[in-house]
Amino acid sequence: MIRWWKSCQSNGKNDQGLTLIECLVTIQVISAMVLLFSFALSQFTALERQVNDDRQIEWHLFLNYLEQDLKDKVVTDVKGETITFKKVVDGVVQEEPMTYNRYKNLYRRSVRGLGHHPVLMRISTFSAEKKDDQLILKVTFDNLESYRGIVKVVDHVLE
Repeated sequence: MIRWWKSCQSNGKNDQGLTLIECLVTIQVISAMVLLFSFALSQFTALERQVNDDRQIEWHLFLNYLEQDLKDKVVTDVKGETITFKKVVDGVVQEEPMTYNRYKNLYRRSVRGLGHHPVLMRISTFSAEKKDDQLILKVTFDNLESYRGIVKVVDHVLE
């Protein structure tokens, strides 16, 4: 039994345990990893909040821009994702149409079918519906954020 006891005792050459230095280094490495992970998580949260704010600002700018465009125009057609309206000059509807429509993941504005001016970007769905004197707009962006807006429109020529 004494022989067995002596064979179990350490002579310092074949220790299989961890030293205090090894434990401290391991704790420091784990601490650094946790710190980096928490920093990355806070950066991700801030970036997500910024994207959310950007989408909200973009939506409100779009609504303001559309309202400005509709001031001296009448809506002539609303089909799904496309809104067409024409300018009114001295009570006469002009032939040059202005169109808001979707192109890939953009919602754009074009005048007389020429060129385009992107007004909403990174959209996944867009719908427009005209009810009485209101234009009801719904959009969902790629980040699954959804907005709904109502814009007052004129559907007859003012004299």
